[in-house]
Amino acid sequence: MAGVSMLNLLGFDSGTLVAYQLDNTSKLDSLSFETKFMQTVFLNFSRVILVHRTRIAKGRTLYAFLADNPGLRANGEIEKVVHFAIPKDESKESLARMYKTFKDFNPNWANIKTFLVEPYFPGSPTLSEAFPSAEIVLSVFHICKFFQQKIYQLSLNNQTERLLLNALKNTMCSATESNLNKMHVILKEFVKPDLLPQLNSHWLLADHIWALHRWRSWAECIQYFHGLEVISRDFSQLFTTGVSLETSISSLAKHVHQCTYGKKPPETKEVIGFTS
Repeated sequence: MAGVSMLNLLGFDSGTLVAYQLDNTSKLDSLSFETKFMQTVFLNFSRVILVHRTRIAKGRTLYAFLADNPGLRANGEIEKVVHFAIPKDESKESLARMYKTFKDFNPNWANIKTFLVEPYFPGSPTLSEAFPSAEIVLSVFHICKFFQQKIYQLSLNNQTERLLLNALKNTMCSATESNLNKMHVILKEFVKPDLLPQLNSHWLLADHIWALHRWRSWAECIQYFHGLEVISRDFSQLFTTGVSLETSISSLAKHVHQCTYGKKPPETKEVIGFTS
Protein backbone atom coordinates (compact mmCIF):
# COMPACT_ATOMS: atom_id res chain seq x y z
CA MET A 1 0.00 0.00 0.00
CA ALA A 2 2.75 2.46 0.94
CA GLY A 3 4.67 1.74 -2.25
CA VAL A 4 1.59 2.35 -4.38
CA SER A 5 0.91 5.63 -2.56
CA MET A 6 4.44 6.81 -3.22
CA LEU A 7 4.08 5.97 -6.91
CA ASN A 8 0.90 8.06 -6.94
CA LEU A 9 2.87 10.86 -5.33
CA LEU A 10 5.39 10.70 -8.15
CA GLY A 11 2.56 10.99 -10.66
CA PHE A 12 1.71 14.59 -9.78
CA ASP A 13 4.90 15.94 -11.32
CA SER A 14 7.34 14.06 -13.50
CA GLY A 15 10.17 15.99 -11.86
CA THR A 16 9.25 15.14 -8.27
CA LEU A 17 11.97 13.56 -6.14
CA VAL A 18 10.79 11.05 -3.53
CA ALA A 19 12.70 8.96 -1.01
CA TYR A 20 10.97 6.70 1.50
CA GLN A 21 11.53 3.72 3.76
CA LEU A 22 9.08 1.04 4.90
CA ASP A 23 9.05 -0.75 8.23
CA ASN A 24 8.96 -4.53 8.66
CA THR A 25 5.18 -4.52 8.16
CA SER A 26 5.49 -2.62 4.86
CA LYS A 27 4.06 0.56 6.37
CA LEU A 28 5.63 3.92 5.69
CA ASP A 29 8.53 4.61 8.05
CA SER A 30 9.94 7.86 6.67
CA LEU A 31 9.53 10.08 3.63
CA SER A 32 11.12 13.05 1.88
CA PHE A 33 9.93 14.73 -1.31
CA GLU A 34 10.40 17.76 -3.53
CA THR A 35 8.44 18.83 -6.60
CA LYS A 36 10.15 20.38 -9.60
CA PHE A 37 8.78 23.77 -8.50
CA MET A 38 10.34 23.36 -5.06
CA GLN A 39 13.69 22.41 -6.59
CA THR A 40 13.63 25.57 -8.70
CA VAL A 41 12.89 27.73 -5.67
CA PHE A 42 15.81 26.22 -3.76
CA LEU A 43 18.13 26.65 -6.72
CA ASN A 44 17.38 30.38 -6.80
CA PHE A 45 16.90 31.12 -3.09
CA SER A 46 19.02 28.82 -0.97
CA ARG A 47 20.82 31.36 1.24
CA VAL A 48 18.38 31.30 4.18
CA ILE A 49 16.17 28.30 5.00
CA LEU A 50 13.38 28.32 7.59
CA VAL A 51 12.72 24.93 9.20
CA HIS A 52 9.08 24.64 10.23
CA ARG A 53 7.89 21.65 12.28
CA THR A 54 4.26 20.51 12.53
CA ARG A 55 3.21 17.77 14.92
CA ILE A 56 0.96 15.33 13.09
CA ALA A 57 -0.90 12.13 13.94
CA LYS A 58 0.65 9.26 15.90
CA GLY A 59 3.46 11.33 17.34
CA ARG A 60 5.08 12.03 13.98
CA THR A 61 6.47 15.36 12.80
CA LEU A 62 6.24 17.01 9.39
CA TYR A 63 9.29 19.08 8.52
CA ALA A 64 8.83 21.83 5.95
CA PHE A 65 11.91 23.66 4.70
CA LEU A 66 11.13 27.12 3.29
CA ALA A 67 13.32 29.57 1.40
CA ASP A 68 13.47 32.76 3.48
CA ASN A 69 16.04 34.95 1.77
CA PRO A 70 15.86 38.68 2.49
CA GLY A 71 13.75 40.29 -0.24
CA LEU A 72 11.99 37.08 -1.24
CA ARG A 73 8.39 37.66 -2.31
CA ALA A 74 5.69 35.08 -3.02
CA ASN A 75 1.90 34.93 -3.19
CA GLY A 76 1.88 32.56 -0.22
CA GLU A 77 4.37 30.83 2.06
CA ILE A 78 3.56 27.49 0.39
CA GLU A 79 5.35 28.80 -2.71
CA LYS A 80 8.54 29.13 -0.63
CA VAL A 81 8.64 25.48 0.45
CA VAL A 82 11.68 23.68 -0.96
CA HIS A 83 11.47 20.32 0.83
CA PHE A 84 9.08 18.18 2.88
CA ALA A 85 10.12 15.35 5.18
CA ILE A 86 8.58 13.06 7.77
CA PRO A 87 11.35 11.26 9.66
CA LYS A 88 10.75 7.99 11.48
CA ASP A 89 11.28 9.87 14.75
CA GLU A 90 13.45 12.73 15.96
CA SER A 91 16.42 10.68 17.07
CA LYS A 92 19.88 11.73 15.91
CA GLU A 93 19.98 8.86 13.41
CA SER A 94 16.61 9.65 11.85
CA LEU A 95 17.30 13.37 11.58
CA ALA A 96 20.75 12.73 10.10
CA ARG A 97 19.11 10.51 7.46
CA MET A 98 16.56 13.22 6.71
CA TYR A 99 19.26 15.88 6.25
CA LYS A 100 21.31 13.54 4.06
CA THR A 101 18.31 13.06 1.77
CA PHE A 102 17.82 16.83 1.62
CA LYS A 103 21.45 17.19 0.52
CA ASP A 104 21.15 14.37 -2.00
CA PHE A 105 18.15 16.11 -3.57
CA ASN A 106 19.92 19.48 -3.65
CA PRO A 107 23.58 19.24 -4.75
CA ASN A 108 24.09 22.98 -4.14
CA TRP A 109 23.16 22.61 -0.45
CA ALA A 110 26.45 24.26 0.53
CA ASN A 111 24.94 27.58 -0.61
CA ILE A 112 22.84 27.59 2.57
CA LYS A 113 24.28 30.20 4.93
CA THR A 114 21.60 30.28 7.63
CA PHE A 115 18.92 28.00 9.06
CA LEU A 116 16.08 29.66 10.97
CA VAL A 117 14.65 27.39 13.66
CA GLU A 118 12.21 27.46 16.56
CA PRO A 119 13.33 27.86 20.19
CA TYR A 120 14.60 24.57 21.63
CA PHE A 121 14.76 23.07 18.15
CA PRO A 122 15.38 19.31 18.50
CA GLY A 123 18.59 18.04 17.03
CA SER A 124 20.41 21.33 16.45
CA PRO A 125 23.79 19.56 16.78
CA THR A 126 22.71 17.09 14.09
CA LEU A 127 21.73 19.96 11.80
CA SER A 128 25.11 21.61 12.40
CA GLU A 129 26.92 18.37 11.62
CA ALA A 130 25.00 17.97 8.35
CA PHE A 131 25.52 21.60 7.29
CA PRO A 132 28.78 22.68 8.96
CA SER A 133 29.10 25.96 7.06
CA ALA A 134 25.58 27.18 7.94
CA GLU A 135 24.68 29.27 10.98
CA ILE A 136 21.65 28.29 13.08
CA VAL A 137 19.56 31.29 14.16
CA LEU A 138 16.24 31.53 15.98
CA SER A 139 13.26 32.23 13.70
CA VAL A 140 11.45 35.51 14.42
CA PHE A 141 8.10 33.87 13.63
CA HIS A 142 8.70 31.14 16.18
CA ILE A 143 10.02 33.59 18.77
CA CYS A 144 6.81 35.60 18.36
CA LYS A 145 4.70 32.45 18.85
CA PHE A 146 6.80 31.54 21.89
CA PHE A 147 6.32 34.98 23.48
CA GLN A 148 2.58 34.92 22.76
CA GLN A 149 2.17 31.53 24.39
CA LYS A 150 4.20 32.55 27.44
CA ILE A 151 2.24 35.80 27.87
CA TYR A 152 -1.03 33.84 27.83
CA GLN A 153 0.38 31.40 30.40
CA LEU A 154 1.30 34.18 32.83
CA SER A 155 -2.38 34.68 33.79
CA LEU A 156 -2.06 38.45 33.72
CA ASN A 157 -5.04 40.78 34.00
CA ASN A 158 -6.73 41.51 30.67
CA GLN A 159 -5.40 45.04 30.35
CA THR A 160 -1.77 44.03 30.94
CA GLU A 161 -2.08 41.03 28.64
CA ARG A 162 -3.45 43.20 25.81
CA LEU A 163 -0.71 45.77 26.39
CA LEU A 164 2.03 43.14 26.13
CA LEU A 165 0.51 41.48 23.06
CA ASN A 166 0.08 44.80 21.25
CA ALA A 167 3.63 45.82 22.14
CA LEU A 168 4.86 42.46 20.87
CA LYS A 169 3.01 42.89 17.56
CA ASN A 170 4.45 46.38 17.10
CA THR A 171 7.95 45.10 17.84
CA MET A 172 7.69 42.13 15.48
CA CYS A 173 6.48 44.36 12.64
CA SER A 174 9.10 47.05 13.21
CA ALA A 175 12.08 45.29 14.73
CA THR A 176 14.32 48.30 15.15
CA GLU A 177 16.91 48.30 17.91
CA SER A 178 14.88 50.96 19.72
CA ASN A 179 11.63 48.98 19.58
CA LEU A 180 13.33 45.78 20.68
CA ASN A 181 14.87 47.56 23.67
CA LYS A 182 11.48 49.06 24.55
CA MET A 183 9.84 45.62 24.43
CA HIS A 184 12.57 44.28 26.69
CA VAL A 185 11.90 47.08 29.20
CA ILE A 186 8.12 46.56 29.03
CA LEU A 187 8.49 42.88 29.89
CA LYS A 188 10.71 43.73 32.86
CA GLU A 189 8.14 46.27 34.08
CA PHE A 190 5.01 44.13 33.79
CA VAL A 191 6.22 40.58 34.42
CA LYS A 192 7.17 39.43 37.90
CA PRO A 193 10.93 38.90 38.30
CA ASP A 194 10.53 35.21 39.16
CA LEU A 195 8.54 34.65 35.93
CA LEU A 196 10.73 36.72 33.62
CA PRO A 197 13.30 33.95 32.91
CA GLN A 198 10.51 31.87 31.32
CA LEU A 199 10.19 34.45 28.55
CA ASN A 200 13.85 34.46 27.47
CA SER A 201 13.54 38.20 26.91
CA HIS A 202 17.29 38.38 26.16
CA TRP A 203 16.42 37.16 22.65
CA LEU A 204 15.10 40.67 22.00
CA LEU A 205 18.63 42.03 22.42
CA ALA A 206 20.32 39.52 20.09
CA ASP A 207 20.69 41.59 16.92
CA HIS A 208 21.73 38.66 14.70
CA ILE A 209 18.21 37.22 15.16
CA TRP A 210 16.51 40.36 13.86
CA ALA A 211 18.95 41.33 11.13
CA LEU A 212 17.39 38.84 8.69
CA HIS A 213 13.86 40.07 9.45
CA ARG A 214 13.86 43.84 9.75
CA TRP A 215 14.11 44.41 5.99
CA ARG A 216 10.35 43.72 5.84
CA SER A 217 7.89 46.59 5.86
CA TRP A 218 5.00 46.60 8.34
CA ALA A 219 2.65 45.17 5.69
CA GLU A 220 5.19 42.54 4.66
CA CYS A 221 5.59 41.46 8.30
CA ILE A 222 1.83 41.05 8.70
CA GLN A 223 1.68 39.04 5.48
CA TYR A 224 4.67 36.91 6.52
CA PHE A 225 3.31 35.99 9.95
CA HIS A 226 -0.19 35.39 8.56
CA GLY A 227 1.19 33.22 5.75
CA LEU A 228 3.08 30.99 8.16
CA GLU A 229 -0.01 30.70 10.37
CA VAL A 230 -1.99 29.60 7.30
CA ILE A 231 0.39 26.86 6.24
CA SER A 232 0.68 25.66 9.84
CA ARG A 233 -3.10 25.29 9.99
CA ASP A 234 -3.26 23.69 6.54
CA PHE A 235 -0.58 21.13 7.37
CA SER A 236 -2.31 20.20 10.63
CA GLN A 237 -5.66 19.78 8.87
CA LEU A 238 -4.17 17.61 6.12
CA PHE A 239 -2.80 15.17 8.68
CA THR A 240 -6.00 14.42 10.57
CA THR A 241 -6.42 11.68 13.15
CA GLY A 242 -7.87 8.46 11.77
CA VAL A 243 -6.45 8.92 8.27
CA SER A 244 -3.49 6.84 7.16
CA LEU A 245 -0.13 8.55 6.82
CA GLU A 246 0.00 7.61 3.14
CA THR A 247 -3.39 9.23 2.50
CA SER A 248 -2.36 12.40 4.32
CA ILE A 249 0.87 12.62 2.33
CA SER A 250 -1.09 12.22 -0.89
CA SER A 251 -3.38 15.07 0.25
CA LEU A 252 -0.33 17.21 1.01
CA ALA A 253 1.13 16.53 -2.43
CA LYS A 254 -2.18 17.47 -4.08
CA HIS A 255 -2.34 20.65 -2.02
CA VAL A 256 1.19 21.66 -3.05
CA HIS A 257 0.42 20.84 -6.68
CA GLN A 258 -2.74 22.95 -6.66
CA CYS A 259 -0.96 25.90 -5.05
CA THR A 260 2.08 25.92 -7.36
CA TYR A 261 1.07 24.35 -10.69
CA GLY A 262 1.56 26.80 -13.52
CA LYS A 263 2.91 29.45 -11.15
CA LYS A 264 6.11 31.38 -11.65
CA PRO A 265 8.70 30.91 -8.89
CA PRO A 266 8.87 33.66 -6.25
CA GLU A 267 10.65 36.90 -7.04
CA THR A 268 13.04 38.95 -5.00
CA LYS A 269 13.48 42.64 -4.36
CA GLU A 270 16.85 44.19 -3.76
CA VAL A 271 17.69 44.55 -0.09
CA ILE A 272 20.72 46.65 0.76
CA GLY A 273 23.39 44.57 2.45
CA PHE A 274 22.03 41.21 1.27
CA THR A 275 22.41 39.04 -1.81
CA SER A 276 20.40 36.01 -2.94
